[in-house]
Amino acid sequence: MQTFQAGVQYGDFEGSVAADRIDKGDMTDFLEAAGLMGPDDFLIGAEVFVGENHPGRMGSTFVRVFLIEARNYEEAKSLLAAEPLEVRRVEVPVDLETFVRFFKRFNVIITRRGLNLIGREFQVREA
Repeated sequence: MQTFQAGVQYGDFEGSVAADRIDKGDMTDFLEAAGLMGPDDFLIGAEVFVGENHPGRMGSTFVRVFLIEARNYEEAKSLLAAEPLEVRRVEVPVDLETFVRFFKRFNVIITRRGLNLIGREFQVREA
């Protein structure tokens, strides 16, 4: 079984991510145009992984999406209560820049593992 949770080998950093869909030309549009998603598929998630990075060289990148058989958001939401949750995972042939361009805004915050900073408020002191 897999979980909808990011993870890497050592997990030195942890965090959160948020994104806004772009108005036109989002991931669903791309998947439909590429024949990777049909009219009875609903996109419920995506995964992007980059590694093994080394000094001066970026590792390989892969993007996967997770689909369920549903025609709209409400139908998908009701199906997500099923146990076990069955999804279709599809490899998406795009690079990191193309993936990020599927979104109007894309924000990632990572902090050192175990410091419990995710969701914590803070004040910024200008340097």
